[in-house]
Amino acid sequence: MLRPDQDRLDYSELLSPPAGYRMQTAVGTTYSLNLETLLGIPLALALEGVSAEGEQQDLLLLEVIRKNAHKIHLFCEAGRISVPMKERKVLSLLENSVTQVNPPGGKSFHPKVWVVEYLPEKKKGSPFYRVLVLSRNLTFDRSWDLAVVLEGYRTENIAEANKPLANFIAYLNKFQKRGKQKRAVKELADAVLYADFKPQLRGKKYFFDYEFLPLGIGEDDSAGELFDNTFHDLVVISPFLTGSVIERFKKKRLKAGRITLISRIEALRDLGRELLGDVDCWHLKDMIIEGESMLDDEELQHSKQELHAKFYLKSKSSWSELWIGSANCTHSAFGGNIEFLIKLNCYNYQYNRGKLLGDLMGEEAAENPFEKWEPEERSWVPEDKILRDMDLLAGQIAGYKAQAEVFSEDGTDRYRLQVAFKNSIDIPENMEVNIAPLMRPGLAKAFENTLCFGDIGLSDISMFYRIEIKQEAKELQFVMKIPTSGIPAHRDAAIFKDIIGNRQGFFQYVSLILGEDMTLTLAEILNIKKGAEWARKEIYEYRPVLYEKMLKASAQNPERLQELEDIMVILSEAIEGSEDIVPDDFRELMNVFRNTVRPGR
Repeated sequence: MLRPDQDRLDYSELLSPPAGYRMQTAVGTTYSLNLETLLGIPLALALEGVSAEGEQQDLLLLEVIRKNAHKIHLFCEAGRISVPMKERKVLSLLENSVTQVNPPGGKSFHPKVWVVEYLPEKKKGSPFYRVLVLSRNLTFDRSWDLAVVLEGYRTENIAEANKPLANFIAYLNKFQKRGKQKRAVKELADAVLYADFKPQLRGKKYFFDYEFLPLGIGEDDSAGELFDNTFHDLVVISPFLTGSVIERFKKKRLKAGRITLISRIEALRDLGRELLGDVDCWHLKDMIIEGESMLDDEELQHSKQELHAKFYLKSKSSWSELWIGSANCTHSAFGGNIEFLIKLNCYNYQYNRGKLLGDLMGEEAAENPFEKWEPEERSWVPEDKILRDMDLLAGQIAGYKAQAEVFSEDGTDRYRLQVAFKNSIDIPENMEVNIAPLMRPGLAKAFENTLCFGDIGLSDISMFYRIEIKQEAKELQFVMKIPTSGIPAHRDAAIFKDIIGNRQGFFQYVSLILGEDMTLTLAEILNIKKGAEWARKEIYEYRPVLYEKMLKASAQNPERLQELEDIMVILSEAIEGSEDIVPDDFRELMNVFRNTVRPGR
C-alpha cells in the first residue's frame, strides 16, 4: 500500500509457489473469514495465473482441493465466518482445513499471517519458505491494507529471529484436534526455524534485521519496545484508535518531535481536539472511499475502499523501525488480543517519515488520496446498541461447545442431523436465533439446546451451520463449524459425483488430472464440442485426446494414473444403484494401462 499506484499486491500471487516448487504445508490465520474467498487459497497455493468460470471452475476447484485441502490449516475467530452468497457443496471439502479459535477473557483472535513451505519438484534443491504478515483478513473486502513478504531457503543453522514465529505456529497447534494435522503443523513449526529470510524493499536490502512479534499468546509479548522507547518522528496508520494508546505515544515524544496519524475520519472525530490538537492527522478522501459507486458498471458489486492497514514508523537520530501487521492502535490490540506484527529495522536515511508520506501522498496535492483533518470538538456518535448486543450474542454462541451426529433414515438415502449444545444459552426475549445446516437454509429452526434436521441428502451433510440472529428489523448471520460424528465415509464421494455430474464432466475432470498445464487443459476443455450431440459422441470424440494424455502419463507420471483410479473408485462408491458415469470401454482402457505400468500385477 505504500505506493498505491505501483505497489498493488495480489493475495493469490503472494501464495503461489515459485517456479519448480509445489506447496507442502500452509498455515494461515485470519480474524474474519469468507468461505468463498477460502476457495481461492488451494487454487493459489497449487497454481499461478489459472482461472475458470462456471462448470469448469467447479471442476478446477474440485481437483486442487482434492490435492491440497489436507495441506492447508487455517485458523479464524469463532463466530466470524460469514455466510456465503450461495450454497456450494465443494465448501464441505474444506471443513477440515478450518479451525475456529475462541480466546478466553473476551479477547479476539486477530492475527493475519501465512507461513508456507514449498518443496522442489525435483530431488535436488532446498525447501523454500514464505511468510506473509498482513493487515488483511481472508475476505473480499477491498479496503487499503499492507503486507510484508519474507522468503528464504532452508539452511543447516537455526535462525534465532525465527523462534517467535515457530512458537506462534506451535501455539496455534493447540487448537488442532486431528492427529495428522497436528503433526503437519508441528513439522512446519520445527522447519521454519531453519529458514534464511533476507528482508528487502523493492529488491534492495533496506532492512538489516527483522523481528517477529506475536502478541497475546502468553509469552513476553507486550510489544513494550514500541511504547517504551522515545522518538523524534512517529507515523501511525490505523483504522481504529484508542485515546490511551495515543497518550502513551505522546509521552515518549522528544522535544520538537512529530506525530502523524492516518486513520478513518470517524476514529479521529471520536478522539477530538483535546487529544489530537498537536497531532498531524489525515484520512482518505471521500472520492477514494466511495469511488466504486461512481463507476458505471452494473456487474460490479460496489464496495467502499476504506483504510484498514496497521503500520507504525518510529525514527530517532539515525535509526528507523517499521512495525507492520494486525494490531490496531487500540487498547484491545496491545492489551490481550492475539495479534501478529513484524518489526523491520533500517537506517533513517533509507526510510523515514518524509519518504513514507511521499510514497503515500505523492508529490502533488491533486495526487494525494488523503486529506488533512483539522481537530474539532469531540463529536460523539452513540454506538448502535442493538448491533452490539447481537454481536455479543454471536460470540457467545460461537464459543459454546457443540456436537453434531449424523443418522441414516432407515431404508432410504436420506439422513438426519442432530445438533446438541452442551451449554445453556440465554437468548434475550427481544432476539430471535435460528440455525440451519449450511447447505439446507430452508430447514432453519428456532434455536434450542438440541435440534434435529431431517431429510438431508448425503452431499448436503456438512460441519458448517448457518446461524441467524434477528432483533427488530436488523439481522446478523454467521457460519459455525460444529464437530460432527457419523458422517458417512462416502459423503465426499457424493460431493464429487454431484460436481462432476455426468460423463462429459468425468472426461473433463480426467483431463485436469492428467494434464501437465492447467491453463492449456482448461482451454482444451472449452474448445470441445458441446450440445445435444455430445451424448452420442462423448466416448469417441474425446477418447483420442485422453488416450494421448494417458500414454504420456504412463511414461512420465505413472502416479497420475493411480490418482485417476482413485477417482474412479470414489465415483463408484457415490453412484451405487444409479447410472455409472464412467463408461465401460474407458474402464477397459484403464486396465490396459494398468497392466502396462504394472506388468504382471
